[in-house]
Amino acid sequence: MPSPLSSTAPAAPPAEEAPATTTTTTNPSPVDPPVVNPPAPVPPTTESTSSDIQPTVNPTPTTTTTESSPSDPPPQVTDVKADPTPTSDSIVKPNPDPVKPNSSPNSKTLPLSTTTTVTTTISTTIKTSVDPTEALPPPSSTPSTSPPKITIRHTGTLYISPSKRQHILTGTWTQLSSPSTNGPFTWKYTLPGDKNLMVLPQRKCDFKGLFKLLSDGKKRKGVEVVENVEKMLFSEVEGEEGEWRIEGKGVNKYGAFLLDGRGKVEKGGEGEMAEMKVTIDKTYYVRDPNELPDVSDSHDVQVCCLRGEMNVSQDTDNFAIITINGKWSSDRLNLLVDPNSLTPDQIVSPFQLIHKSGTPFSRHVYPPEKQVRLAGWFEFWNLGTQSTTKVGENDISFKLVGNKEGGWNVEGRGRNQYGTFFLTGTLDKDRKSIELYKHFPPRPVASKKPDRPRNANLSPPKLPALPLTEPVILLPCTLEEIELEPNSETCKEPIDEATGARLYECYMRGNLTFDPQGCTTKVEGEWCAMKSIFDDPKSRSKFRLGLENTTEMCGGSDKWTGWFGMRQKSGSSKKVMEKQIALKFSPNNSSTGHNVAGCGINDFGRFKIIGSFFPLSSTAGKIELYKWYTQMASPVPIPRKPKVERKKVISPKPKVKSESVGMGMGGGRRA
Repeated sequence: MPSPLSSTAPAAPPAEEAPATTTTTTNPSPVDPPVVNPPAPVPPTTESTSSDIQPTVNPTPTTTTTESSPSDPPPQVTDVKADPTPTSDSIVKPNPDPVKPNSSPNSKTLPLSTTTTVTTTISTTIKTSVDPTEALPPPSSTPSTSPPKITIRHTGTLYISPSKRQHILTGTWTQLSSPSTNGPFTWKYTLPGDKNLMVLPQRKCDFKGLFKLLSDGKKRKGVEVVENVEKMLFSEVEGEEGEWRIEGKGVNKYGAFLLDGRGKVEKGGEGEMAEMKVTIDKTYYVRDPNELPDVSDSHDVQVCCLRGEMNVSQDTDNFAIITINGKWSSDRLNLLVDPNSLTPDQIVSPFQLIHKSGTPFSRHVYPPEKQVRLAGWFEFWNLGTQSTTKVGENDISFKLVGNKEGGWNVEGRGRNQYGTFFLTGTLDKDRKSIELYKHFPPRPVASKKPDRPRNANLSPPKLPALPLTEPVILLPCTLEEIELEPNSETCKEPIDEATGARLYECYMRGNLTFDPQGCTTKVEGEWCAMKSIFDDPKSRSKFRLGLENTTEMCGGSDKWTGWFGMRQKSGSSKKVMEKQIALKFSPNNSSTGHNVAGCGINDFGRFKIIGSFFPLSSTAGKIELYKWYTQMASPVPIPRKPKVERKKVISPKPKVKSESVGMGMGGGRRA
């Protein structure tokens, strides 16, 4: 019984040869190609595929049967070129069921929903493939998936700021595709000590800054976007005096960008510094994730340099410990000289940094992939006293970034009693040799000339100028920075043997008392400027130190606090609080004595203490200390009283006594 989804054309008229029948069956699956089964033994047979079907011309009538799935879309057939005179064989019979033809996807088709079978004679040609010169449609324009190229143009002035030791580029940015989108920007480059500030521009530098996205409000407030220009290169243009080519790259929160522009140096007049007018185009791009930065710059002179070895080890608790041991100097070149050939002015001192990890040694990754925090110390040689001071560092952190040479760049920051600094450097590919640089911000210097471009239209500040000196940060005292050798000689008065000058500022003498039940220790006594005048009662003032939660009389602790009195001109005494003091006790070469060393912080700054303690019993003893300051605190500005404008008091006019005047009958006055 025939399927309702197919139909067969009527029988063809007699011909000289047997009719050839080609049956094409379309699989309902959209991915399977059609199958052509020519019946035997008819000689002319053509196999067709869904991608390319060649035309077939038979001298005898041909019957084509097509089967389709009921879910297929309405049928489509290819162009048919038939004889003008129709025959009974070319009659098209309707079929109510939809049929999907087997045709090429590139063929030109016409919708025909009422035919499923086409039968032709020798004079009829059925084209199942299309001539590419006729039937191929024009190529469709596929929209690009890459984002449109957006160019930001920066126009501004690069000038020198002597007070901040910076080259500052400031101006306006504009989006070229939308000129109304614009705003201000500022980039700053802080020159290290080995760079000449007056050379403009520097051939290679890195800027840090921001640009502002302005809003549509009345006050035109906006959002500041921080960006980092990792590398900016300046190269002279041949044949054009004062012209420079600018290239660079950087990154902000919107992505990585490339810089390309030009600049022209304009020399100032007498007493004026040079400036550069620049125009730079910024274009964003997709950075290669495998792209590595260049090796960090090295600085030979006028930058604090630390060279040593970094190693990892295992502590007693099976945790990882990273240690950096080496030498440091104010100039890198001093570290490259043979230690036996150093001159007196080439000072090289040891340092140590330690990172205690919370990760077990078996799972610790070295070199560390994350940021690490370190603490340690470095020795400082004092030329005036010809002595060494150990300075503690407890707030240093850095991370390692792989570079192009197989090593790592160091990026970090820290602080000590001399101020805050940021770290740069490199770790060699041997994973041991490390070189660090401490970059301290330059101290602001008073300058008569304003730090701004000559033609800048800046309004004068309405607020009073800030003080020129930056606030000094006093780091907390720790026991690790106190150096005290056991069984040494009894501490003596620190006096310069060559000049006889005292090397301390305060002499303190008193009694130390330990209370085992209250777990407290206190020191009470008096102090003066020098030991030789201590016998004069008028030169002495009281002081007191205390320690709580202690179980031994001579135990080291950094929890001491106290105060000392200062006489005022009026004759009264003022208490100055000692915010924190760290003290260590160590037996000396005497029978029962101890040497004392420590450091502390008060309102005047950071100080150092040395001295001796002589126990008289298990809970008391005599103590004498010598104190001098190693770092002064920021001066507290004294507010001036505003001038009170007194209003002028206008004396009232004297009142004239009025007398009633009687009037006579004639209106005249009385005599």
